[in-house]
Amino acid sequence: MRLNKKIDTWVEKKFISEDQKLQILEFEKNNSSSLGIYTIITLGIVVIGIGLISLIASNWEEIPDFIKLILDFSILLGLGAGIYFSESQNLPRWKDSLIIAFVIAILASIGLISQIFHTGGELYQALGFWCFISLPIVLFSESKFPSHFWLISLLYTLGFYLQTNSNFFSLKEIVGVFTLVVPSTFILIGSLILRTGDLGLRQFGSSVVFYSILNFMLGTLTLLTLYKNSNHNDFMLYIYLPFIISSLAYAGILYFTEKKKEMIIYSLGILLYGYYSYSLLFRNPERSTLAILFILIWFSIAFLFHSFDYPRMFEFSIIVIGLRFLVIYFEIMESLAFTGVGLIFSGILIVGISALYLKNRERIFLNLRRLL
Repeated sequence: MRLNKKIDTWVEKKFISEDQKLQILEFEKNNSSSLGIYTIITLGIVVIGIGLISLIASNWEEIPDFIKLILDFSILLGLGAGIYFSESQNLPRWKDSLIIAFVIAILASIGLISQIFHTGGELYQALGFWCFISLPIVLFSESKFPSHFWLISLLYTLGFYLQTNSNFFSLKEIVGVFTLVVPSTFILIGSLILRTGDLGLRQFGSSVVFYSILNFMLGTLTLLTLYKNSNHNDFMLYIYLPFIISSLAYAGILYFTEKKKEMIIYSLGILLYGYYSYSLLFRNPERSTLAILFILIWFSIAFLFHSFDYPRMFEFSIIVIGLRFLVIYFEIMESLAFTGVGLIFSGILIVGISALYLKNRERIFLNLRRLL
């Protein structure tokens, strides 16, 4: 629903007056930013940059190294000045776009310096160094987009490192890192950052928590790829120990911040998730056991999303749980006739529940807040 329609509805319901409506519309008019125009401008800047790179590349061998370095640091200086100007003039979209360009330029600078001075090394080393030195400028942003960009890059760097050293890491170890160590560590670090007062840090902390829960979600699916391929290898204590320590630390934070209900939900969810991962990594559990664990874990994930105020992800989690029930139904029903009747009944039930949810969404969330 567009803002104008929402405001008209509020006026009809007498939530706001006509004067308040005009004030809201005037405020939005003066403070709104045209995303389409900024996207086109950003695209134009990218095209100009590609053109400059093409010109430089066509004469790469003829350009002296010191000129390359001067051009590189001039670009970095110009982008830094642009970020400072955007901040001083309160232009958040320009600032975020320039921050993304700046961190990409840092990575290009690392590659250029490596090429000029023949430093050598692996790609993951350059990516890791880039993540380290670009973090402060990402924290400077008050938008989540640079944080998402940086966190995705960090996860890619970790994955590239594990893949490059696949001779030293087994498939189970790689899966264990991404499904156990990363999400439990992220949610601990993110929760600590969220306790700071700086807006940019809180935005970054919120993104870290989001990716931790997202990794838990993906973990429930990734671990299934090992189903029926597990064997009784030695227990990976070096994988489970950070998972256990981080989980206990986060549960302690919830307890001492008077969030005991969230602590109980998280603790139960993490116990189920740990057993779920252990079963798939080292045993061959029954499908019924996996289905029950999957559903209970996703209920915990849904409530975590609710406690962190991600209503859309909460709804998505409930949808996944519903789909898992549907898969169970298909596994149980073998007769085509029973399946058809069951699907009709299930469809009617889904439509009815969805209609009730849409009608009483606010009441449901209010009751959940009281419960949690």
